[in-house]
Formats: sequence, C-alpha cells, structure tokens
Amino acid sequence: MLSDLLHLSSASAAAFVALLLLRAALHKAGDGDGFEGVLADYGLVPEPILKPLRATLPGLEIAAAVALSASPLRVLGVGLAGGLLLAYGAAMAAALRQGRTEIDCGCGGPPTPLSWSLVARNLVLAAALVPAGLGLGEWQTLGETGVGWSMALIGLACWIACEHLAANHQRMRQAHGPSAANLFRGAT
Repeated sequence: MLSDLLHLSSASAAAFVALLLLRAALHKAGDGDGFEGVLADYGLVPEPILKPLRATLPGLEIAAAVALSASPLRVLGVGLAGGLLLAYGAAMAAALRQGRTEIDCGCGGPPTPLSWSLVARNLVLAAALVPAGLGLGEWQTLGETGVGWSMALIGLACWIACEHLAANHQRMRQAHGPSAANLFRGAT
C-alpha cells in the first residue's frame, strides 16, 4: 500500500512539474520579446546570447515536460527538468546577489519580482522530482494514470490560484499602502 502511494505521488509530482514547465514554455513563447527583456533584466548573459536563449529555453521546457509525461523517458525528463529548475534558481540567486529584486522572474503567470522564496521554490520542485528519477514514478494501471494526472491538474490549478492571490496582494499593498495591522504594530 505504501509502495503504491509512493509510486502514485512520485509520478504525480513529475506530471505536475511537467504541467508547470509546459505553462512556462507557452508563456515564454507567446511573449518572446517580453521574455527576452526579462532575460536582459537579469544581466547575467551578454546581449548576443539573449535571442538564442529566448528561442532555446521554451523548447527545452517543452522537451522536459514531454519526457516527464512519457514513462520510458521519465528519467531523462527528470534530469532535464531538474537541471532547468536548478539553473533558473541559480540565475535568480545571482541576480538577487546583484541587488536585482524588482525584475520579473520570467516564470510564467503574473509578473513576480525575484525573491529568495522563488529560489527555494525551484529547489523544492527539483527535489520533488528525485523519486521519479530513481524509478519510483510509474503508474501501474489506467486508473492510477487518471488519478495521477487529476492530482497534477488540481495541483496546477491551486498553483495558479496562489500566484494570482500573491499578485493581487502585492497590487493591493501598492495601491493602499500599509494595512491597519501594520500601522498599529509599532504602537505597543
């Protein structure tokens, strides 16, 4: 029973990351100029590299998503997806160390300024792929496949909802200033 749960959750985590990468790739490909601007804002690569990087990264994300979704290629997908997530986390960390906190992460979805929590998020996503990389991420039946993809889709829906809540919270803070709770915090 525990073994079945481990297989189901490992494969579902891989499917979830595949969906995240596919969403990010579509976002980057759909706004290539904007994505190139984000890459330039990071300030980590020379300008002549920006266009090839802009063209390559969405393709790598799609390849990783497909490989994570296909059982025979899952280990390859784990390596590619994990490598991308860690490289993105390293790029975020390098930009943060240079003081670049106000730029968009370029992850897809609502604009999200760089933060150390995004670096940690990428580390957690990469770590979530480890069991699938060890061969524990296989669905055994059609029913498990349906449940696993359903779990991944629900996870993606929750992820998107949380992204929008965080973006709205940030907009509200900018529009309305500090909350009443923050005003009284220093009064005691």
